[in-house]
Amino acid sequence: MLLHVPVSLDGLLALFASCFTQPTFQTFRGLVVGQVSQIGPRTVCGMLVGARLSGVWDHSRAHRFFSQARWQPDRLGLLLATVILGRLLDADAPILVAIDDSLLQRWGRRIYGCFYHHDATANSDKGAVAWGNNWVVAGIVVGLPILARPVCLPVLFRLWKPKRKHIPKRQDDPERPSKPRLAREMIDLLAAHFPARQVHAVGDAGYASAPGAVCPRGSRSPSACARTARCMSPRRPRRLPVSANAGARRRRATSWRVSRRSRPTPPPPGGRSPPTATASPLSSPCTYGRACGIERSATPPSGCCSSKTLTSHRAISSR
Repeated sequence: MLLHVPVSLDGLLALFASCFTQPTFQTFRGLVVGQVSQIGPRTVCGMLVGARLSGVWDHSRAHRFFSQARWQPDRLGLLLATVILGRLLDADAPILVAIDDSLLQRWGRRIYGCFYHHDATANSDKGAVAWGNNWVVAGIVVGLPILARPVCLPVLFRLWKPKRKHIPKRQDDPERPSKPRLAREMIDLLAAHFPARQVHAVGDAGYASAPGAVCPRGSRSPSACARTARCMSPRRPRRLPVSANAGARRRRATSWRVSRRSRPTPPPPGGRSPPTATASPLSSPCTYGRACGIERSATPPSGCCSSKTLTSHRAISSR
């Protein structure tokens, strides 16, 4: 049974014939037709049902296309990006690439690359962790005449797997790169394939790390928020640690100084209290007759100098 493909779709699929051998290309055409026309689950067998080939082809033919056929997903994705830029973008417009990761839930313990991942789209805490494949996808954002909002057309993808347990926390796993590093690989492929175009890579804050933020020449990587950004007021200077008893000792010392200053001078035994002398504002330092601003006299005025400088005042007045 021959596969009947619409003329418009067949002309579009003919552009990708160079990525496959002739038998593999026929399988590719059948799977694409089944992917488009299937209204149920779009699994491998579901695509055969959508293309009405479930009773004609053996299901192993479709499974071998993904496991054993000789074709490169990156080559197919770059060719698809060339078709998108040639038909949906202007010649001088920059390439806007959106990068994000998506969790595809799977069932079965023997499926390759399946781990427990956090599902950000879960509606409850019970389903926040799911079993499946986590794909990092790079798509080109374009505007279609039939839609008012832009759409993202996926072109490249990478399977992300968690870091192995024996690898230290701050060390990268050479066999299992991080999500920002996988995103950087796909940006490098697009920038190298289109050297004359400017590439703008857009991602969330999780991709604004060291391997993802540094982009090749001719590309930019704006993100929602830098990884080292502080969305708050500046930090206060750190105070040195103070022991618990330091405050009590400081309060006791202050109260003792205040009490000593306010304590009056006790009178001598059996006599009256000495008269209180008013100190002059220019009494320290004082040179009798000069700093105190008075004329020379035999006896210095009361309160202008201390007893230690009385001898020097008398010597000055006798001259």
